[in-house]
Amino acid sequence: QAGQNLLSIINDILDFSKIESGNLGIAPAPYILASLLNDVVNIIRVRLSEKPLLFAANIQSSLPNNLIGDETRVRQVLLNILSNAAKYTFEGFIMFSATGERTGEGTIVLKLEVADSGIGIKPEDIKGLFGEFVRFDAKRNKGVEGTGLGLAITKKLCLAMGGDITVTSVYGEGSVFTAAIPQKFDGDSPVAVVDDVKEKSALFYDERPLYVESIHKTLEDLGVAVTTAADGEEFMDKLAEGAYRFALVSPALAARARDFLNSAKTANAKADTTLILLAGLNEMPAFRDLPVIIMPAYAVSLANALNNETLIISPSKPGARFSAPSARVLLVDDILTNLVVAKGLLAPYMMTVDTCESGEESIALVRENEYDLVLMDHMMPGMDGIEATKAIRALGGGLEKLPIVALTANAVSGMHEMFLKRGMDDFISKPIDPAKLDAILRKWIPKEKQRTAVHREPAAPKESALFELEGVDMKRGMAMASGSEENYRGVLEIYCRDVAERMEFLSVTCAEKDLKNFVVQVHALKSASTNIGATALAETAALLESAGKRGDLAFIWERVGVFRDGLTALVKNIETALSPTAPENSLSEPAPLEEVVPLLTSLQESLAAEDVRRADDLIAELGELRLDAATAAVVSRVSDLLLRAEFEEAAQTIKSRTFNP
Repeated sequence: QAGQNLLSIINDILDFSKIESGNLGIAPAPYILASLLNDVVNIIRVRLSEKPLLFAANIQSSLPNNLIGDETRVRQVLLNILSNAAKYTFEGFIMFSATGERTGEGTIVLKLEVADSGIGIKPEDIKGLFGEFVRFDAKRNKGVEGTGLGLAITKKLCLAMGGDITVTSVYGEGSVFTAAIPQKFDGDSPVAVVDDVKEKSALFYDERPLYVESIHKTLEDLGVAVTTAADGEEFMDKLAEGAYRFALVSPALAARARDFLNSAKTANAKADTTLILLAGLNEMPAFRDLPVIIMPAYAVSLANALNNETLIISPSKPGARFSAPSARVLLVDDILTNLVVAKGLLAPYMMTVDTCESGEESIALVRENEYDLVLMDHMMPGMDGIEATKAIRALGGGLEKLPIVALTANAVSGMHEMFLKRGMDDFISKPIDPAKLDAILRKWIPKEKQRTAVHREPAAPKESALFELEGVDMKRGMAMASGSEENYRGVLEIYCRDVAERMEFLSVTCAEKDLKNFVVQVHALKSASTNIGATALAETAALLESAGKRGDLAFIWERVGVFRDGLTALVKNIETALSPTAPENSLSEPAPLEEVVPLLTSLQESLAAEDVRRADDLIAELGELRLDAATAAVVSRVSDLLLRAEFEEAAQTIKSRTFNP
């Protein structure tokens, strides 16, 4: 984070110096507006994910998608005003809107508006807001990082592109920044469109008014016949009518709606309502069989959902928005840590990934194999990435068209243009942002090799003597623990500790004293309950979380006691079920210690030597054994640490596991 902050300051200073010297260049080129908007939404929602804020986006679906302008500068303007809102808004909402007004043949004024419920600006300060090195209300904003250059640069960028930026604000209540930027466009292809829209209808429910207004308006703008339910009961009643092609719902009601639809489809094979989950970025849904829109839902993501192009969370391959099993990628980096991490990020796409540690090796591999994409580190000893790219292009035989994307830590202004001039096709900065990696892969992997991520039901767990827990979907919980009873037992043990650590925060008194912390604790228990299959408790936690975010202490008073009682009862049942004295819980015996300990010892030695290949083999070998819950949890933890190349911590994790004969 410190590195990112420093990089931001350096880029601000570089841009400011260009503006002051008159060397700021605006370079118009064709770009895809939907891609730009998607990138910006992804970046900002990550920044807001730890704040008790609602982030909504209203994008005019009829905006032309093929624009001509300086995409980098438009993105910079938008990120600056959104980042500014994120800095100074601590609760409430941030609303991003994008609209356009056609001003002539092939021209449009792109209007980008960001409204927030932040601290606001004093009337006397607004006049100087876009000045250089200006920061107002210093005492109140102590601890908020920044150079005081961001808005000054944003203003001058807008002016340089023939536009402007304005602000209105009420001190203590919030601000609205509006950038108006003229752009040319090519053709009438809209930013978002729903196929066969007349044949599609949607039922929608969310307990958060801001999202209700935003999503209802967007669906209408897309031409979809939408019915918005006033509450959960009305949603369920209308769902029972079976008159809607799609049903969109928040996590608070998703389990109930899913179970109802599953029953309806069992009774009537013609029932074909598709349920779509509206989930927050940190809400890893238990509903692995449901398509998911990560909030905020806006024109592009909603159109994709109604066109059956929505992300479906896969238990074994999370995160990838498409797969490309027939594609082959070469990953080049001289740092083994970077190779391990990057390969892990590429794993969900199911591509064949080759790796090498030098420019010279990359040339040899490109000669021998046919690649769809090369991810090339820029700075390497000996032959660097640029020299290797030049040598690959010189080989001929079509390699001059092979997509080569630079991996670089030098993500400062002008690097993109430099890489393009040196023969590369694109670049991505390190540390690698998964959302940006996804965009790069989607752009350069051949379209014919990309497949929409298709959910496959996990293999049904084997019948066993696994105990029953009231209020818990055991099969779902085990599926989320990779189908392993031992892993699931370990998860249940951890769940009990999580509940014990957070129980003291679950009261109206704690909510009154520190509402933000109450929301954090309830959110954690919502995710934990989801992961073990306790969907009813997860739903109650979701409702309490929403109440906490909107400051509804009356709702918390009504529900938090029931929630505590439910958690207490479940933990007691889990502890009883996991007790070694409970004979009904006996399973087949785990592997003997004399078989497990030598493998763990070898794994620890491999980690100490940073021998990744050997460590991978040993983890795979351990994975084939029936392990007790504690050992299985250790191996799982070590596997995660190995992926991040945290060798020392992984070795310590094994060392901490003691064995009693």
